[in-house]
Amino acid sequence: MNINNKENRINDNPKNNDNIIDKINNLNNDDGRIYSYDCTNSIHLSEYIYKGTDEVVFKIDLKNNGNETWDNDSKLLVDPTSDFVTDNIILNPQKANEEKHYVVTIKDLKYYPTGEYKIIFQFYSGGKIHGEKIGAKIKIKEKVDANKEINENIDKIKEFRNTFNLDEREFSDEKLFNALKENNFDYGKAFNSLYD
Repeated sequence: MNINNKENRINDNPKNNDNIIDKINNLNNDDGRIYSYDCTNSIHLSEYIYKGTDEVVFKIDLKNNGNETWDNDSKLLVDPTSDFVTDNIILNPQKANEEKHYVVTIKDLKYYPTGEYKIIFQFYSGGKIHGEKIGAKIKIKEKVDANKEINENIDKIKEFRNTFNLDEREFSDEKLFNALKENNFDYGKAFNSLYD
């Protein structure tokens, strides 16, 4: 797949959004309901991975900040301007003030060069797109320094993992190291940053 050609990325998407976009454009029966949301962890939607890593997993926390329960067709659609393609995120029909987190997995990253990339979602419910777009950044860094730094701090990483019982399948050594490093190795702050 040519990562520099956005048209190819969109056409390669097995979950192409054309049908949904057509439904939005042809929607004649507007019942007047307005659905709204708040992405409560939007300032933390950034992940660091190292070159050669194949996938990244992050969470999006959404709160229904309106008066209407979201429709059964609610989802986050991948915006065509995104640098990555992934499946749309199916959302629960959340009630007013209800908050849930959703897991996003982006695969096939191992051939991407170092740099900063974005993925953008649009909130879709009741046959329409509502509100502002949600953006997340993925920064791919060189692996040379990563392994050295992780190895130098592996004891701290293991102690941090054991202190908070953090599962290796959900939290890689890389992810824990980045959280620790960004919080000056303060375990409490680093732990909170994993869930902010």
